[in-house]
Amino acid sequence: MTHPAHRQTLLQSPVQPTRQFFEPDMRGTVERLFRTAGLTLLHRLKGRTFSSVLERGDHPSEDRACLTSEDLCYALVRWIVDIYHNTPHSGLGARTPLEQWRTGHDAGNYPLRAAPHEKHQRLAFGARLCRKVSKNGVTVLGVCYHFEGLAAWFTRYGNAEVEVRWLPDDIGSIEVRLGDIWETVQASHCGFSGVHAQVWMEARRSLRTKDQKALKWRDRVVFEAIDAINMMNQ
Repeated sequence: MTHPAHRQTLLQSPVQPTRQFFEPDMRGTVERLFRTAGLTLLHRLKGRTFSSVLERGDHPSEDRACLTSEDLCYALVRWIVDIYHNTPHSGLGARTPLEQWRTGHDAGNYPLRAAPHEKHQRLAFGARLCRKVSKNGVTVLGVCYHFEGLAAWFTRYGNAEVEVRWLPDDIGSIEVRLGDIWETVQASHCGFSGVHAQVWMEARRSLRTKDQKALKWRDRVVFEAIDAINMMNQ
């Protein structure tokens, strides 16, 4: 456990504020969850490596590995939602986590709230990039983003770099920092709205493969490729 005086020093020091979230006394909960997962889920999966070399022994984990990362994610979600949340816990007075959440919710402890706005999600979880502003705006993954405020910024500061926040789930919009303000900037073409970055990258690859000399960047050709990939995924 961290001494209270030391904890106060951490909070008052000029060091990055995120340090306060790495206190030793916060590890118990997540480590207990890992232990529970190891005892009730992972032993069911092929290719498990056990908790130590001694426990593993001569078990041929590599030879039996057959699950992809997607398979593991599926198993984890099903285990957490359908098993862990419906298993009684001694720390909750023999209630299940789901029962405890419902009790707390009925008592007003967990009021329902709207999902964070897309702008807030990009600022909180988006990849941090730096891009130079041109007369066409800023470019991320070959997609141009532009609006009047960015044009005014370019007129005043030229090819200065700006901070960008970007999420792969939807490349139709990004966040660009102009001074102290984060501005939401739309892609120059509306066809990118709702398009995942992976779909866009696959479309670019497929266009390069078809014909290196063709005018493959025309809007119609590009978005036909995106539509084809979306249909394949569905």
